[in-house]
Amino acid sequence: MAAPRIEITYCTQCKWLLRAQWYAGELLQTFADEVGEVALVPATGECSGSTSTTPQCGTGSVTEASPRSPTSSVGYGT
Repeated sequence: MAAPRIEITYCTQCKWLLRAQWYAGELLQTFADEVGEVALVPATGECSGSTSTTPQCGTGSVTEASPRSPTSSVGYGT
């Protein structure tokens, strides 16, 4: 089974690049053997106000932390 690709979409207008980079680093350190790739995807005006970064794996949003699930990551605060 191929390791998953995780996309982290962040709002460029809100200047969330540093937080997106931090999430990417945490995912790569925590799930080093399970993650195949982490991509940062810039977006404009797509943030909801409460969350300005959106990690996704495959077709689903990443929301919970689980050490054995490659489709999960750290939860993010508001």
